[in-house]
This record gives sequence, C-alpha cells and structure tokens, in this order.
Amino acid sequence: MQKLLHTFLSFACKAGILDSGFLVGGTVRDLLLGRPTNDIDVALATHADYYARSFAASIGGTLVELDPDFGVLRVVKDGEYLDICRLQGASIEEDLGRRDFTINAMALPLSRAGAEAAADIIDPYKGRQDLAWKVIRMVSEQNMLDDPLRMLRIYRFAQTLSFTPDIATIRCAGKHGALLERAAVERITEELSQILATRDSYRAMKMMDRDGFLDHLFPELCGLPREQLTRQLQSYGYFEHVLNNLPLYFFDHAARIEHHFSRQWRAQSLKFSLLFPSLDSAETAAWRLKFSQRKIEGIARVAFYVDRFSRLMEADEKEQLRLLHAIGDTIYELVAYLICRHCICQLNENPLLLYSRDMLGLYHGLYTRSKALIPLINGDDLIRELGLAPSPLFGRLLSEIEMLTVDGSITTSAEALAAAREIAR
Repeated sequence: MQKLLHTFLSFACKAGILDSGFLVGGTVRDLLLGRPTNDIDVALATHADYYARSFAASIGGTLVELDPDFGVLRVVKDGEYLDICRLQGASIEEDLGRRDFTINAMALPLSRAGAEAAADIIDPYKGRQDLAWKVIRMVSEQNMLDDPLRMLRIYRFAQTLSFTPDIATIRCAGKHGALLERAAVERITEELSQILATRDSYRAMKMMDRDGFLDHLFPELCGLPREQLTRQLQSYGYFEHVLNNLPLYFFDHAARIEHHFSRQWRAQSLKFSLLFPSLDSAETAAWRLKFSQRKIEGIARVAFYVDRFSRLMEADEKEQLRLLHAIGDTIYELVAYLICRHCICQLNENPLLLYSRDMLGLYHGLYTRSKALIPLINGDDLIRELGLAPSPLFGRLLSEIEMLTVDGSITTSAEALAAAREIAR
C-alpha cells in the first residue's frame, strides 16, 4: 500500500470519516489488476475540501487545487500524491454512475482498504467482469458527451492496459469525436502523452484511424488522401519497430541510440514528427497542443537539418564532420527519421541506411576524438602568440580553428596557431 494512503487512513479513522469515504476509480481498478499505482483517488461524502486541507496540514504536505468545479484537491508529500474529491451525487452509486468506463466505476469503502476486500467492492456496472474480459466499456453515452475528453481516454486505456473497446463505445467516439475540441488542450496533451509513452502506441493510432477519431485529434491530417495517411501511420509504427530492434539496424551503435531515446520526450517527439506529412505540419500541431518546449525544439531541429544531412551522402569526410559538429546528438533523430520515413528494412542494402550507419561510425569515432581536442587555443593565445588585440575577429578566428579541429585538418596547438596566423593574414 502507498505510504501516503496508509497515513490518510489513519487520519480518516481519527476524523471519523472511514465509513463515509471511498477509494474510487483507477485506484480500485489497479487494485483488482494487481498493478502498482500512484494514482490514489478518494471520494468523501461530506466536507471533502475541509478534510483535504486538514490532512495536508497535519502531515506538512502541499495542497494543490486540481478541479474547483468537481472539488478535487491533491495532497502531495515526499513524491507521493493523493486526490480527494466530494461525491458527485447523493450516494456512491450515483457518483459511480457519472464516471467514464465500467472499469473505473468501482469503489471500496475506506474502512475496508488494505484488507482482503474484494467482496466489499461496490460494482454497479460490472466493472470486474469487464476487467476479466479486458474490455473498455463506457458507463453511458451521456457521460461521454458531458466530458468529451473521455473519448480520447477510450484509446489511452485501451493502449496502456492492452484492452479492447466494445462496439457501442467505439461508435460513440466515431459519432461524437468532433466534440473533443471542447476539451482543454492541456488535458488532451496529457492523455496523448500517455499513449505516446508506450512502446507500441501504433496500435492506438490504428484504432483511432479505424474509428474515424484520428482526424478529431489531429485536424492537420484532415483531407489527406487515404494512401498518404496510411504511409504516415506506417512510418510512425516503423519507428517503434526500429526502437524495439535497434541492434538489427545499427549494430554496435544500438546501445547509444537506445540510451538517447530512453528520454521519453525524445521518442515522443520523433513519433509525432513521423505522423504528419511534413515536419512543418508536425511543428504546427505541436504548438497547437502546447507541447513542452523541448519536444517542439526536437521537431524543429530535425526539420532544420534533415535536408542538409541527406544531401551530404556523397560529400567528403571533412564536410560530414563539420555537419556532425553542428547537429550533435540530433544525429540519432535524423537517421531514425529518414529510415522510418522510407520504411527501410534492416536487410535491405539501401544507400540511405548504409550512409546512416557510416555517419554514426564517424560520429562515434573520428568526430568524438577530434571534438575532445577542442579548444586547441584560446583568446589569450591569440594575444600572446600573434600579438592581436581583442576584437570581433577573435570570435571568427576561434570558430574557424574549431572547425579545422573538428574536420581533422589540425590536431595540435602549434598547428592551430599557424592556421590562425594564416587566417588573420
């Protein structure tokens, strides 16, 4: 049991609210699934605001107001959090009747929490049965209309739990998906991020496309020819395939690439880039959805360098080294983007795949060794050895010396000073 929940149960016992409070929603669902969870939801019949504030004060926790309309307050302590809200309705059964899906419409009295309490779970909509059958089923169509974000949550739960939506729930999403625009962008992005974070989110994207929901989530895809949208989805899915099979594509470089994309925002940013017909449209969609700055910058860097990277396939090594110095570890996004955009098989001797492997070898080899030499000289050296006075020329000289170091033209301080003297002349 989560430590904060255990502390709250002790508080509830002293406050005399054990018999009028319930664990609800995802907490009960995950309890029945045997899944660890930090998502602890408590519903209180009376004075939820008062008890939330009292509990936070008693443990020295932080209180955050999540949703004033529904009276949801979050208590945070030592990296854990617990959400407290008032019952929506006159009884727990009425509250559960207003929830999104049957698997989230269950409750457990606080007095039975922590015990072998399966028999005490309140389950008016057969959520336990749907858990066993691995089905996402809406409680009612009206509940979907009351909060259209719930239609996106159909796919989020289907993806994160590996469940399947039932026919009526799918039809509801297809019929009313346009109402998603009423939901706050921040809430949409939070749900989308949870889908993108999974390793096989291609499954959820295909479901949304099948159900006619994808256009409501991404208006930028509206009007695309069917064949082109299919290609975009294939590229998206191909990236997840590549990530799950990195040694087949990149051999000895696989571990470094895996480490790079272990930062979830990087993988999510590239998935998002591949979903759209152009990087410009992907960046536009990212701004609309208020993605984090680093995710947007990730898309923008690929857009800025991808054509230049492609053009240097036949260039000499010095040009390639200079490009590597400019792009840095964005090379991982660039090679993945190009391979997935063209869905290149690892067994195919495709020139683009071979070039990508060569550039990775150059990046991890000669470029890394050359970069370690920087700086061979600095501004003090220019003053002392060349007799130059500080000026805007300094920056130009040192920048060019850096490039000569990167491309292997010079490797010592003496060579750097000689090159600086010649450039200055």
